[in-house]
Amino acid sequence: MNGRSARVWLALGCALACLLLVWPHRAWAHEPHPALLVIEQTASGSYEVRWRAPVGGQFDDGVRPVFPEHCELTGQRLACDDPGLTGELTIAGLARADADVVVEIRWSPTRTQTAVLSRQRPAMILDPGVVGGPWRVARAYVVLGVEHIVGGWDHLAFVVGLLLLVGFERRLIWTITAFTVAHSLTLAASVLELVRLPSRAVEIVIALSIVLVAREAIDARSDAPPSWSRRWPWAIAFGFGLLHGFGFAGALLEIGIPDTARALALASFNIGVELGQLAVVAVLGLAWVAVRRLAVRWPGWRVPVCVALGGLGVYWTLDRAASAWFGV
Repeated sequence: MNGRSARVWLALGCALACLLLVWPHRAWAHEPHPALLVIEQTASGSYEVRWRAPVGGQFDDGVRPVFPEHCELTGQRLACDDPGLTGELTIAGLARADADVVVEIRWSPTRTQTAVLSRQRPAMILDPGVVGGPWRVARAYVVLGVEHIVGGWDHLAFVVGLLLLVGFERRLIWTITAFTVAHSLTLAASVLELVRLPSRAVEIVIALSIVLVAREAIDARSDAPPSWSRRWPWAIAFGFGLLHGFGFAGALLEIGIPDTARALALASFNIGVELGQLAVVAVLGLAWVAVRRLAVRWPGWRVPVCVALGGLGVYWTLDRAASAWFGV
């Protein structure tokens, strides 16, 4: 790619970023995080209720938990007549909401019941005899992990950039593995409160990582001297993977995790993220076959794809920087 072509594509990428900035909708970098409903038994027939609206979602006043008829909620205290908290729990108004609800019921330190309610499934049966709660916790957080990576467009954009940089060859295994190991380390360190970074700064650098990998991927198949990121793509995947892990941790902490199953929820969420990531890579692998056939007829396809990817990264960078500095 000569200097003139590079300037043209750079101008197009900047134009795309500016267009997205004035677009009336917010970026689709993350799906709204679920609401959290925690019910903890404090005495026979008495429970403490903690309800937190979703981060980034839109719940109106009509979205609320509806308890069985023999239970009465006063403030954060729920009192239930004999036989206690049994029957059906419903989240009213969930059909018109844009976020799910994670429900955790703590009958005792060793007995919990966990579920994820959505517009498709707005109710659950309360079962105080549930034993083996860990399986329910694991299943719920695996689902949340998959949903987060599939709905986290910025994380997926970075993975797409890595695929464009490396291609479907042997080095891709080491590159994706390095990304996985890195974000698993910082996800665990952040959730376990060993290390913390400012979330807004992390989100800005995550967006910048997309710009960098998109720029490097443009020349991945050119005759230009290979840069260090093209020689050692696993290094850039590991380095930025550490920051992406802090992004995953921020999402998990906003969702909320059970105090009695913190390690299990962390591991399950991470497994869900990896399953979602593998599914995306598999789909992209199928698409790669079609792209290789297209490349024969249109050898310059890589540049516009990378420019579009970089344009998204520039947009997210400017949008998040403006939100951090000016509160817009």
